[in-house]
Amino acid sequence: MKKLALLLFFVALCGAGAFAQNTIIGTVVDTTDVGLPGATVMAMNTKDSSLLSFSLTDGQGKFEVQRVPKGDVLLRITYIGY
Repeated sequence: MKKLALLLFFVALCGAGAFAQNTIIGTVVDTTDVGLPGATVMAMNTKDSSLLSFSLTDGQGKFEVQRVPKGDVLLRITYIGY
């Protein structure tokens, strides 16, 4: 089975109070540091695995998942063949 690596550059906090939301920005790469285009990146609720937000990676494997609620989330990445 091939391995998938993930580089998260930063999490930007947006808004304030109970309705604060985050943006998760990063790059999905394989074990040879080659970006994976078209990977699906999903932010999921840790309690019930419900989908909160998602994004697809661009041609270099970069992504930006917006409108992620404040708090703990599960980040799931899928890519055909991995």
